[in-house]
Amino acid sequence: MKLLTFIISITLCAIQLSAAPKTDYEKMAQAKPEEKGAALLGTKWHAKNAQLVADTTTDECLEIWLSSKEKCDELLSKVQTGYQTKPIDAILIAAVTQYVMRSNVAKRELWVKSIISRLNMTMDSMIAHFYLDQLRWCASQEHIPEIKSSVSRIKDVELKKFLDLLIREIKRDCPGLK
Repeated sequence: MKLLTFIISITLCAIQLSAAPKTDYEKMAQAKPEEKGAALLGTKWHAKNAQLVADTTTDECLEIWLSSKEKCDELLSKVQTGYQTKPIDAILIAAVTQYVMRSNVAKRELWVKSIISRLNMTMDSMIAHFYLDQLRWCASQEHIPEIKSSVSRIKDVELKKFLDLLIREIKRDCPGLK
């Protein structure tokens, strides 16, 4: 139950992308409801699809996404800008992030490196924020320089603020790690 609650809360946070630049929010606020994507209706979607969420977030299903870098990339590539990420994809990504926190070190490292790789491929601040939010849960201090480097390419003040928060949290959660 704790895992499901965590997944739901992460998904809702990711959907809202609270630290995205205001200009993106202003654009989305002016968009018609059908242009905002299903992700804005995440809580309603989740309630209607609770069984799908339960079935696709089992340990066995999550293991499939961690079977190779290609599978990690396949899942992470489903993140879209402007609230266009499908709710099930956001939920699966959050579930994998939580799963690697209680999995072995190699799987956690594979997932973190895959997220950083995807972060390096985007210039979209909303997508970058989503990836950073996942790294906030599973990265360690050794990943900070690479994360900083990835984000430095994106010129967005709000994203930089979120990066500072992420770094503080990683250092606080992993004081013994370097």
